[in-house]
Amino acid sequence: MDYNWKGLQPLFTRPHLPMQTLRRFALRLLLAIAIVLHIGIPEAQTAFADTPGCSLVNGCLPGSTFPAPELLYLTQGGLYAATAAQTASLRNIENEAIELVLDLHSLPPGDAAAVRTWGRDDVLVQVYAKLAEALSASAATRTVDQQNAVDWVTAVAKRRSVAAAQGAAREYVKWAGLDLGNFDALLRSNPSKATIQTFLSGTPLNYNTLPIADATGGWCVYRSPAPYASDYQGYNVPSCIGPVIGIVLPPTPTYDDLVKWGTAKAHYPLLSSQGFQDRASNLGIALGIAFPLGAIIGGFASYVATAAIVANTARLAGILSSVGRIYGATVFVTAASSIVFLSVALVTTIIIAIASAIILGINVTDAANLPGKLATLIDTANSTPPDAATLVNSTDAATNFLGIIIAVTTPAPSLDSCDNAQFLAPGMYSLVVASTDAVTLTSSRPCLNPTDIPGANPTDPRFIVKAQSSGVET
Repeated sequence: MDYNWKGLQPLFTRPHLPMQTLRRFALRLLLAIAIVLHIGIPEAQTAFADTPGCSLVNGCLPGSTFPAPELLYLTQGGLYAATAAQTASLRNIENEAIELVLDLHSLPPGDAAAVRTWGRDDVLVQVYAKLAEALSASAATRTVDQQNAVDWVTAVAKRRSVAAAQGAAREYVKWAGLDLGNFDALLRSNPSKATIQTFLSGTPLNYNTLPIADATGGWCVYRSPAPYASDYQGYNVPSCIGPVIGIVLPPTPTYDDLVKWGTAKAHYPLLSSQGFQDRASNLGIALGIAFPLGAIIGGFASYVATAAIVANTARLAGILSSVGRIYGATVFVTAASSIVFLSVALVTTIIIAIASAIILGINVTDAANLPGKLATLIDTANSTPPDAATLVNSTDAATNFLGIIIAVTTPAPSLDSCDNAQFLAPGMYSLVVASTDAVTLTSSRPCLNPTDIPGANPTDPRFIVKAQSSGVET
């Protein structure tokens, strides 16, 4: 299905007001949006309305002397690393998105810095739309910037698939009591499929070392990862009383189980983090706000109404294809009041959907086939680049694309002013405890460095908020 990503243009008639009046109104509108986007977020941060010297009436003075942080956190590297050419093109797309927001709000070019801070989520929605347009376009019609952006998105999607595939094999290694450190070293050496299969074909053990208290692997020690901690209970079988080597095994995980657990190990720490949840919620609201202000787009009404960014993975690909219209302040208030946060159940749904896409119909009925199937899974993930078009149009792949945008903008900047160059590049960093293989995330949160916003003027247009229940306007 094709989407008209170029349709995000103003479709309303602007009132004939003095430019300064429009500028004050638009900047305070972006401030209002920024305030609403932070309402209800259970995070240790100061609300916009409580920031000293900052209000819808008096504006925000003085502004920061430091530049705003990058919109897409590319400098963190890892899964989201970009080449020099990809980085340059993505920055160009960000600047184009800023120009669109300036135009939508009748702001002069000089207000680009204000839009980059107060209108950050508004801009990110336009970035999302531009990247989706590039992914949907044919290779022959893409610009250089579009192609570089597509190359980045597909590279990230491939890395995520590889991480999940390797995660599945790592879960098997831990269950079988094989040497996890040696397996990780093997994966870093760009091994062949045959080499991986040979390693995984080692004899499974109930305990990988003696005494039992020191064992770190084996089916009597293995525990399936969150949020599936209760899935595997093979450690309760009678053979878990001492070292045993043999071909008679306790309940053996299925291939589907291992893929699900490997996907969870690779993605659950981020999906379940407060930073990711907050960004998902903010971007969900922004998708409901940014488009009504400049256009009437079919599909985003259902997106806002259901907070579909987190509500149901299977529906994400349909947010731009379903029929619906949304208008101004009504959706603005509804979106702010109806936003939901990721629960364990919702995150689990997302993981299952991703895992289902990875499995690709492979069925394993014989435990002896697991090493070969897992080696094939890793080899396929490494050798098969994702189809760019499916990243938007395919249900599961579209979820991956949306998740990439959320992840590469997590965590949201704080409202402080500081020199971000003096700190670790913004992003979420994984830390693995070698002895337990437990994964934790460290957040590097940049300062927003907001600009000043002019105070109110009696001739400015006024905000009218209509209560959804009573219809009273204030």
